[in-house]
Amino acid sequence: MSGLALLVRARNPTWPNWKVFVQLTSTTAEDVYTPGWDPHTGYGLVRGSLAVGLTPPAVAASTISGKPKLTWASVPFATLYRVYSKITPTICPDFQLIGSTAGTAYTDQSIQVSSFLGYDVATPTVTAVSYQVIALANGVWSQASQVATYASTLTNPPC
Repeated sequence: MSGLALLVRARNPTWPNWKVFVQLTSTTAEDVYTPGWDPHTGYGLVRGSLAVGLTPPAVAASTISGKPKLTWASVPFATLYRVYSKITPTICPDFQLIGSTAGTAYTDQSIQVSSFLGYDVATPTVTAVSYQVIALANGVWSQASQVATYASTLTNPPC
C-alpha cells in the first residue's frame, strides 16, 4: 500500500498525509469482510485505479468498411491501452485480450460487423461482438470502459 500512497501523492502533491490516508482507506477501499475496519482485512481491498483517480477511457464506437473501430480520449499519464472483446450470446462469453496499443484508436480487422448497437446494452439475442478498453498509467490499470457492442453474423470466431 505504500507504493500506492506514493502514486496518490505524486498525482496530488499538495495533499496533506491525512488526505492521502483517507483516499486509500475510506474513499477507494472496498470492504471485503465486515463494514469498516476489521482485524482480518483492515479497511478492505484498495482499488488502485480509483485511489490515483484513473478514470476509464471514454470510448466512441464506429465502423470502418464493416470493421469495428474504437477511439477514445487519452487518459492522463497512460502509456498503454488494452482492448478486450467477447462474442455473445454463447460463442466467446468472456472478455479476452485481443490487442494493445499506445495510441487512442483500435480497429478490429479480424471481425466483420453489420452495425453498432450501443454502449452497455443488454446481451443481444443476435450474435454480437462487445469491446472494452483499459488504460495503464503510472503502473496502475484503470477500470474498464463502458461496453461497446456491434451486431455481427460471425459464426467462426477466433476465440
